[in-house]
Formats: sequence, C-alpha cells, structure tokens
Amino acid sequence: MIYRATVKVQDGHFILMEFPDLPGCQTFVDLNVPESRKPYKVAKEALEGHVQTLAMLGKPVPKPSYSGPGMMVDLSGSLEKLIRDCGIWK
Repeated sequence: MIYRATVKVQDGHFILMEFPDLPGCQTFVDLNVPESRKPYKVAKEALEGHVQTLAMLGKPVPKPSYSGPGMMVDLSGSLEKLIRDCGIWK
C-alpha cells in the first residue's frame, strides 16, 4: 500500500513531510544535519509509526486516496497485512 506525502522546504533547510490521508502524520528533516537520515526513510518511519498506533488503538486506518504532488511512501507488507486482517481499513 502506497501513501503519498506532501513535501515542503521551510526556512531553506527543513523538509516538512505530511500525509494528507492520515491527519496528524507528519515529520521533518533538517538538511543542516549530516545525511545520516534520508527524507524517504524518515517519512516511512513516521507513516509506519502512525499506522501502527492507529491499529493498536483499534482506530480505523484511512486507505490512501491523495493523488496530488508529493513523495510516494510504501507501507511495509507485514503492517499492511496486519491492518487488513484486523479489518480496520476505513
């Protein structure tokens, strides 16, 4: 399952990534910090953590629907299976 994150550069050195399908799911990367954490990796961690939290709380997980510009981030197969098995796709 692929979600799309919007990507905005702020103050010339921050990259803010937000997932429109998952209200409250956002993260950022400071480009002034050594490139040990790539934007895609940080976005994937935020996406998976947010979805896991929703699943643990028994809350519905919105299916991807945003088709605007942004970075495509893949949800891991095992997490996607867990959500499907629990029947909490919204």
